[in-house]
Amino acid sequence: MDGLITDEPGPYTVELTRASSINTDLTFRKFVSAKSVMIKDNLGNSEILTEVEPGVYKTKRDGIRGIAGREYHIRIELRDGKIFESVPEKIKSVGKIDSVYYEITAFQPIDGYEEYGYNVFVDAKALAESDNLLRWTFAATFQIKTFPEFHQKHIKEDRFPDPLPCSSYGLLGTFTIVPIPDKPCDCCTCWITQHEDKPHVSDNEFISNGSFRRIKLGYIPINPLYFQFQVMVQVRAMSLSRTAFDFWKNIQSQKEGAGSLFQPPSGKTRTNIFEVNGTEQAQGIFYAAGVNKKIDFVKFQFAFPPAPAYTSCLTYKNSTNIKPEDWKD
Repeated sequence: MDGLITDEPGPYTVELTRASSINTDLTFRKFVSAKSVMIKDNLGNSEILTEVEPGVYKTKRDGIRGIAGREYHIRIELRDGKIFESVPEKIKSVGKIDSVYYEITAFQPIDGYEEYGYNVFVDAKALAESDNLLRWTFAATFQIKTFPEFHQKHIKEDRFPDPLPCSSYGLLGTFTIVPIPDKPCDCCTCWITQHEDKPHVSDNEFISNGSFRRIKLGYIPINPLYFQFQVMVQVRAMSLSRTAFDFWKNIQSQKEGAGSLFQPPSGKTRTNIFEVNGTEQAQGIFYAAGVNKKIDFVKFQFAFPPAPAYTSCLTYKNSTNIKPEDWKD
């Protein structure tokens, strides 16, 4: 499982999954459902989460909220009656992100043309007299436009207009597409989010003169898909307990070494989840974190025209037709 609570406003998400290969990215899961999932704090406050899709549970937007200094844990009751809980975790303060910046890089694939992209770096202030156990998260969101009204169907060797139902067009006769009055297109404009493919953690060993410098968090390809408009970059610094830090550091080491002949031995990933009145082993973690977030927008110096994709924009992985809350046109 994977879940957390922070001092940011909710809702918070808990995902219940079965174990998967370390070679998969962080967005791949095999989800399972439970009878109930509850988050509790050390002052007696609690909330039962709602299953919004199989294996994915969320708090209410105005529900329980993480507060620095308080301790939180999760209680999961499975459908077979087994109960799992996590060791309580305290939310600790975190330093401040100073800046997010980008450097153009290029590489030459073995069987292709030279490709360009931005490496994404972050600088942040550390906290004095703190172990500064941090997890950094990175996400890049970009907007795309497609043209589902020009979708075609193939019958033998011929092509016929076939506007998708989610577009704002229909057919008049066999060959003429016409707009449908008062019908918006639900699949013309989407926002796609690229998530990190591995966790990034750092501690006091990465600090110079009281600051974290040049922490590399991600990569943004420079191509017509990403830069039809602009890219919203969102980075977070998250304070961790020693248990949570060790967990994510081990995952990071495993994913960085996967497929390498020189992969270092990482040992068993430590978890803070245990079965109540039982001995079954659990994988994953539930943790509490203080968060500092920074959002930035990057545009490429040359505009890329929308690609002539005659399909629904919702067919792209991690796409949504709902504009992100922090998006600025």
